[in-house]
Amino acid sequence: MKKIVKQGLGTLMTCLLLISTLMTGLAAEAHAQTMVNQGTVSRSMVDQVINDLEQWERASIQAAFQTASELEIVNPTVYNWPTIGLGRLERYDGLSAYLAENEKYLQQNWSSTLRKVTDLARISLAVGAAQGNPRDYGGKDLIAEIYNYPNIEAQGINGPIFALITLDSGGYELPETAKWTRGKLLDIILNKQLADGGYSLDGIGNGDVDITAMVIQALSPYYKAGMPEATDVVDKAVAYLAQVQESDGGFKSWGEKNSESVCQTIIALCSMGIDIDTDTRFIKNSNSLLNDLLKFKADDGGFKHTLEGSTNSIASEQALIALAAYVRFLDKKSSLYNYHPEKVIPYPTLSSGEENPSSSILGIVRIAGTDCYATAVEIAKRSFPQGAETVILARGDVSADALPAVPLARKYQAPLLLTPSDQLPKLVFNQIRALGAKKVLIMGGEGAISKQVSAALVQAEIEVQRVSGNDHYATAYEIAKLLGSSGQAVIVSGDYVHSFPDALSISAWSAYNNVPILYADGSVQLPKPTQQAISELGIQQTILIGGTDVLPRELEQVLPNPKRYSGQTLYDTNASVLGQLQPNPTKIFVATGTGFADGLAGAAVAGQSNAWILLTDRGTSGGSGLSNGQEQLLRSAHNLSPEIYVLGGAAVVTDSTLQALNQLLTVSTP
Repeated sequence: MKKIVKQGLGTLMTCLLLISTLMTGLAAEAHAQTMVNQGTVSRSMVDQVINDLEQWERASIQAAFQTASELEIVNPTVYNWPTIGLGRLERYDGLSAYLAENEKYLQQNWSSTLRKVTDLARISLAVGAAQGNPRDYGGKDLIAEIYNYPNIEAQGINGPIFALITLDSGGYELPETAKWTRGKLLDIILNKQLADGGYSLDGIGNGDVDITAMVIQALSPYYKAGMPEATDVVDKAVAYLAQVQESDGGFKSWGEKNSESVCQTIIALCSMGIDIDTDTRFIKNSNSLLNDLLKFKADDGGFKHTLEGSTNSIASEQALIALAAYVRFLDKKSSLYNYHPEKVIPYPTLSSGEENPSSSILGIVRIAGTDCYATAVEIAKRSFPQGAETVILARGDVSADALPAVPLARKYQAPLLLTPSDQLPKLVFNQIRALGAKKVLIMGGEGAISKQVSAALVQAEIEVQRVSGNDHYATAYEIAKLLGSSGQAVIVSGDYVHSFPDALSISAWSAYNNVPILYADGSVQLPKPTQQAISELGIQQTILIGGTDVLPRELEQVLPNPKRYSGQTLYDTNASVLGQLQPNPTKIFVATGTGFADGLAGAAVAGQSNAWILLTDRGTSGGSGLSNGQEQLLRSAHNLSPEIYVLGGAAVVTDSTLQALNQLLTVSTP
């Protein structure tokens, strides 16, 4: 009964608070909107907006606390960013209650908090803003957890950005033994700027407003300190933001006009000491960033994500910290994330290690680890920065069960990681954890991947599902059933030791088009599991990859509507598949044709966008590693300006091959 009364009174109080907030907001809204539309925003108006927003935030947080059960702990994502905003506005009333709740959360959920370095950073920033000590919080040193975090790039560039912001927020001293020094974090960030001057989450493609603005926030202390490397990068990033700003003063992200991109830009420019009210680079048709942001203010005092939407908690908390950054700039106080301006942070000397020769060739990105297992991990880090609920796990030394699994990667939006048969490598296990995976699909039976591997995952409370049959023909059939039918099927040779390149050549196309990969056994009849798959899935068209020496011509008599793609060599077959089935790639993934593992992990990513898997031969010293057919294919693709990713180190895909790619893709027609 006490609990019911508590919740009933809490609900009533919350409703009254929200009604009060709504009425207050309505009273000022018409006048405020008129001033925004006229392009004039006074300080008193900004203060009133902040007051309304504070009232909305506190009511929302109180609602979360009141609706939680007596034993339930409120997730810190509810109040961390508002704590940062209110703390930096020096409105500390009630923040101690949020810190106490957060401390209880950490004590009960420490292992899940460690999954993302950005969670550690967000909590640390909230604790610091509320005048707490993140170096001794809930019995934990949050700052040490950040500078020793194992996979700092597991969430793309977001990890290094917020790690650096957090370390600098309190001018925290780092020991010489720190895994991630300021210099190492700066190295990562500075080297990921894109050709347009912006930054993206995964370091490829075109710039993103939010990510670029957050990079500026992280680099601003070093820019102000005169660090040459930071100065050049930040100048280009600021120019990028000015260039992509819309004519109404706002920004679009993923094609949608939104308030959060404006907020991040305001924080970035204020951290640089740039006056957003007067800097002509950021005033478009008399519309400033502040004008645009206030258009998103809702009647209840909160803020909206889009102009047509309703009040949104993320948009509201982002508006709060942006307005805090703005008024701190106006009041000549330290920037949003500079909690201890008396502490001077000297900029470090960056590493001057040997430059990767491929990094200067056509913007080529090489993704490599110390072995195939580490390379697959690096591919997953770069390609799934926001994590993945499902991971596909295949054997790294035998391709039989692994190759048909590539189409599953697109179905489940999953990375494909590799393991030896008997034991799951620690770095692979750590990457599965870093991705936040809830489920792992293991390809093959216990003879392929042992019980010890699945047991390690189950012990970590990760769901495991095996996809297997009596042999690799039957496993391919089970995978095909899990994938479902698109009316087509790919047929490759089941002699996987020699014919894996044919399967790799078609794998990305198969994934993108949801087409299963099935095996033939070299005879003129199909193996029973392959026959079953074709019958049960209603396959109406089959695509044969490879010549008649591996897939006898007689098979065409028993397959529905067969179409064959082949060449004199595996590299010519590769060119035939890519040229005829995927003529307009936006991305090219380059892998060795002499081993399957690197190409397999890359194909799981290539299949997301119908990219090429281009197989190369190491060849003789200085040779291109490309067949005549591949070279001709690349010349025809020069006008597409594709992004290029190299899978594996120079020992498997040589720099001479990359030089050849550069020449072939930049050749001009007469």
